[in-house]
Amino acid sequence: MKKILNTIFFLLSSLGMVFGQQISNSGPDATTRAAQEKEATLNNPDSSTTQIATSNPIMVLAGTETEQLRKDLNLNAAEATKVAEINIEYQIKLESLKRNLEKYSESEVKEKLITIKNNHKNEIVELLSPEQKMKYKSLYPDN
Repeated sequence: MKKILNTIFFLLSSLGMVFGQQISNSGPDATTRAAQEKEATLNNPDSSTTQIATSNPIMVLAGTETEQLRKDLNLNAAEATKVAEINIEYQIKLESLKRNLEKYSESEVKEKLITIKNNHKNEIVELLSPEQKMKYKSLYPDN
């Protein structure tokens, strides 16, 4: 479990450094914070990542969703890592849309949200086994 959280944190930290301008209005400070969090996690992998993770809202949301799917679908470590990557990308896309709402009409925003959500669902379902797909569809019928 800690290894999965550390992997999720590492991925988010890396993405935070790449997409720092999109994730946070604080610009370089967000990149610096992500680098410091990454370094702290890598230097002390046995420490709790919960306190570090809570400083990045994208990580919190992606991590929470990944953990729920891990439990619900009995994902192994490799599957959980892939799901985490998908959830991170999903949260980044949502954050980007949120920051650019003024550029779109209400109907365009709804259309973009539906597209982002459907792509997210399809990416997750694509990597699941047939049994996991059935369970996913029964647990999350609206997804």
